[in-house]
Amino acid sequence: MNERMVTDEKTDIRYEAIFGDVSRIVDAARRSAARSVNAVVTAAKWMIGRRIVEFEQSGKKRAVYGTALVERLAADLTQRFGRGFFR
Repeated sequence: MNERMVTDEKTDIRYEAIFGDVSRIVDAARRSAARSVNAVVTAAKWMIGRRIVEFEQSGKKRAVYGTALVERLAADLTQRFGRGFFR
Protein backbone atom coordinates (compact mmCIF):
# COMPACT_ATOMS: atom_id res chain seq x y z
CA MET A 1 0.00 0.00 0.00
CA ASN A 2 3.00 2.28 0.13
CA GLU A 3 3.29 2.30 -3.64
CA ARG A 4 3.61 5.73 -5.12
CA MET A 5 1.46 6.49 -8.07
CA VAL A 6 3.59 7.27 -11.08
CA THR A 7 2.39 10.56 -12.41
CA ASP A 8 2.68 11.76 -15.90
CA GLU A 9 0.49 14.09 -17.90
CA LYS A 10 -1.78 11.28 -19.13
CA THR A 11 -2.26 9.90 -15.59
CA ASP A 12 -3.02 13.39 -14.26
CA ILE A 13 -5.67 13.92 -16.95
CA ARG A 14 -7.27 10.55 -16.21
CA TYR A 15 -7.18 11.25 -12.48
CA GLU A 16 -8.84 14.65 -12.94
CA ALA A 17 -11.57 12.95 -14.98
CA ILE A 18 -12.36 10.34 -12.33
CA PHE A 19 -12.10 12.94 -9.57
CA GLY A 20 -14.63 15.09 -11.44
CA ASP A 21 -16.96 12.13 -11.95
CA VAL A 22 -16.81 11.07 -8.30
CA SER A 23 -17.29 14.68 -7.15
CA ARG A 24 -20.42 15.04 -9.29
CA ILE A 25 -21.81 11.77 -7.91
CA VAL A 26 -21.25 12.92 -4.32
CA ASP A 27 -22.80 16.34 -5.05
CA ALA A 28 -25.86 14.74 -6.69
CA ALA A 29 -26.28 12.30 -3.80
CA ARG A 30 -26.10 15.13 -1.26
CA ARG A 31 -28.67 17.21 -3.14
CA SER A 32 -30.97 14.20 -3.44
CA ALA A 33 -30.62 13.41 0.27
CA ALA A 34 -31.37 17.03 1.19
CA ARG A 35 -34.51 17.05 -0.98
CA SER A 36 -35.68 13.79 0.58
CA VAL A 37 -35.08 15.03 4.10
CA ASN A 38 -36.87 18.31 3.35
CA ALA A 39 -39.89 16.45 1.98
CA VAL A 40 -40.10 14.14 4.99
CA VAL A 41 -39.67 17.00 7.50
CA THR A 42 -42.33 19.06 5.72
CA ALA A 43 -44.77 16.13 5.79
CA ALA A 44 -44.02 15.45 9.47
CA LYS A 45 -44.61 19.09 10.43
CA TRP A 46 -47.86 19.16 8.48
CA MET A 47 -49.07 16.00 10.27
CA ILE A 48 -48.04 17.44 13.66
CA GLY A 49 -49.95 20.64 12.94
CA ARG A 50 -52.98 18.65 11.89
CA ARG A 51 -52.89 16.59 15.12
CA ILE A 52 -52.62 19.78 17.21
CA VAL A 53 -55.63 21.31 15.43
CA GLU A 54 -57.65 18.11 15.87
CA PHE A 55 -56.71 17.93 19.56
CA GLU A 56 -57.54 21.59 20.18
CA GLN A 57 -60.84 21.49 18.31
CA SER A 58 -62.07 18.29 19.95
CA GLY A 59 -64.67 17.83 17.21
CA LYS A 60 -65.82 21.47 17.29
CA LYS A 61 -65.90 23.62 14.19
CA ARG A 62 -63.47 26.12 15.70
CA ALA A 63 -60.86 25.84 18.41
CA VAL A 64 -59.87 28.18 21.17
CA TYR A 65 -56.11 28.23 20.78
CA GLY A 66 -53.74 28.72 23.63
CA THR A 67 -50.04 28.23 24.05
CA ALA A 68 -50.25 25.68 26.85
CA LEU A 69 -50.44 22.64 24.57
CA VAL A 70 -47.59 23.79 22.31
CA GLU A 71 -45.39 24.72 25.27
CA ARG A 72 -46.01 21.39 26.96
CA LEU A 73 -45.36 19.46 23.75
CA ALA A 74 -42.17 21.44 23.16
CA ALA A 75 -40.88 20.69 26.65
CA ASP A 76 -41.75 16.99 26.52
CA LEU A 77 -40.42 16.49 22.97
CA THR A 78 -37.19 18.30 23.87
CA GLN A 79 -36.75 16.02 26.85
CA ARG A 80 -37.33 12.94 24.71
CA PHE A 81 -35.57 13.87 21.46
CA GLY A 82 -33.23 16.73 22.33
CA ARG A 83 -33.22 20.28 21.06
CA GLY A 84 -35.26 21.59 18.16
CA PHE A 85 -38.73 21.61 19.71
CA PHE A 86 -39.34 25.12 20.89
CA ARG A 87 -42.32 27.37 20.50
